[in-house]
Amino acid sequence: MLWWPLMMGSVSDDSRVERRRRDYVVDQIETVPMTAEQYEQAVSALATLIVEWATSRRRDNSMTPGTGSGHSDGD
Repeated sequence: MLWWPLMMGSVSDDSRVERRRRDYVVDQIETVPMTAEQYEQAVSALATLIVEWATSRRRDNSMTPGTGSGHSDGD
């Protein structure tokens, strides 16, 4: 079971790096065989999530004052 991310320590509003820090604890890993169709669907879903995540980061960075290049120091 994967526990949800836990914020560690105190976080200041002006520290993007601290806000992004997450610690995860993996309790166990279970594997289940997939059909070829299930595998293709899983890969497609993961690709969609990655594109959405990258798009939201670009949008967030472009709206953050003082980032200039659109990339934060933590990238």
